[in-house]
Amino acid sequence: MESIEKVNDEVMEAEMVEEAPRVQSDHERFVSALRDLADFYDARPTLPIPCTSRLDVFALQPEDTHRIAKLLGKSRKEVIGDSLFVLKRQFGQFSLEFNWTRETVCERIVVGTEQVEVPVMVQQGTKTETRDKVEWRCPKITAPKLEGR
Repeated sequence: MESIEKVNDEVMEAEMVEEAPRVQSDHERFVSALRDLADFYDARPTLPIPCTSRLDVFALQPEDTHRIAKLLGKSRKEVIGDSLFVLKRQFGQFSLEFNWTRETVCERIVVGTEQVEVPVMVQQGTKTETRDKVEWRCPKITAPKLEGR
């Protein structure tokens, strides 16, 4: 009789032990969210699509440049002004863009000097003008009531 009770106690203890939920990585959460968004749009074909066609990744370390370029595979390198170095890969209408501060991944080399004319701001006075004072009143649907308030 004792052995049956002992086995029953062990079974009950085993049933009470729950596995700790597995923690998803940032990468897994991102991929899951993209799938959820795709499914959401797939189920609503008349819903307007977002106007953005770019996914930007910032705050990258300079030492990540070669690793990310290798992971991207076929990609394009761009320089934006004097501030950004970008690796870009197209996916249909979307581009995935990895951005670094240009000075952290590119070497600045002075190759000469040149004389250029630079516009100079002339100090200007002020004038008084009449402008409308406005307030915005939006439909209640844009400001839903939050639970607990």
